[in-house]
Amino acid sequence: MKAGLMSLLLLAPVAVQAEFTDFRGEPVVIENEKIRHLVFTDIWAVYDGRGDEQLLERLPASFRQQSQQIWIQPQLNVTTAQLQEFTGYYPQLQPLVLDKEFRLMRSEGVWESPYHVLYQGEQRVFSGSTDELRRYLGLTVTEKMEAVAADKASDNEADNAVVSAGPPQRKKQQPVQQKKPQAGADMGDIMLLNTGGREQSLKILTAEKPLSLVFLDTLCPMPHFPGCEDKIAQLNQLVASTPERQWLGVVNSYYVNAEAVEPFRQRFNLTLPLMFDHEHKVFDAFDVHATPYQIDIGIDGVLKSRGDQIH
Repeated sequence: MKAGLMSLLLLAPVAVQAEFTDFRGEPVVIENEKIRHLVFTDIWAVYDGRGDEQLLERLPASFRQQSQQIWIQPQLNVTTAQLQEFTGYYPQLQPLVLDKEFRLMRSEGVWESPYHVLYQGEQRVFSGSTDELRRYLGLTVTEKMEAVAADKASDNEADNAVVSAGPPQRKKQQPVQQKKPQAGADMGDIMLLNTGGREQSLKILTAEKPLSLVFLDTLCPMPHFPGCEDKIAQLNQLVASTPERQWLGVVNSYYVNAEAVEPFRQRFNLTLPLMFDHEHKVFDAFDVHATPYQIDIGIDGVLKSRGDQIH
């Protein structure tokens, strides 16, 4: 056993959930003599080639023999049928647990994926990212570089062939380079839903009054959205005190559906109109990757300013 693996037994104990059920509702048989390895994952990232399923195969054989992987998918933007289809394509990524209401993520303090937590019996002995896990297990730089190179080669092969074991038509896509719109950019052709639920262009919506778009996420409050509650409180004050401009909240659709909007509105007593950004189109059009985030549109759809300060 390597020194890194041996030291797993020496960390301070943390209580662990003793029982798991998979997404079908079946109990997970825990192999108590083994290290329990919780892998927090995202099935859509796995489909896109950004998961840890291949990397885990390159971990030390001694670790794999002495550990039991339990894959954990947050209850975000997935259905039981989609999980069933996923396990058909990736049968090795089982047992697969659906983390309802983020209970496991919250209890383990996990706010990203892929992420790894190790338990020896009822004691948590490691928590960290993929790279941190590899370093913890004593992998050398050379081994890591070889694994990364192998991953890239695998990706290139996937880009040039349809793999029968993978999901149909889920070929990995290359990211599209998009220039972030800055002040002065004409955004008038972008379509938004007006307060009546009909699509209108930004040029029409701003024909008489400027418009402030505020990009929001229903997962607030969570640690990866620092200060979001204070910013939303400030937003409510501004909406009430600035009748000279229009306000519209654009709600992130990543991981949630439109049903999340109304509870979010009620939780924060939001008074501005909210639109659900289906397929992430408005976030992508403005190249927004943070929330809350404000973009001010002037008369006739011209972008005036953008930033993470609500003003």
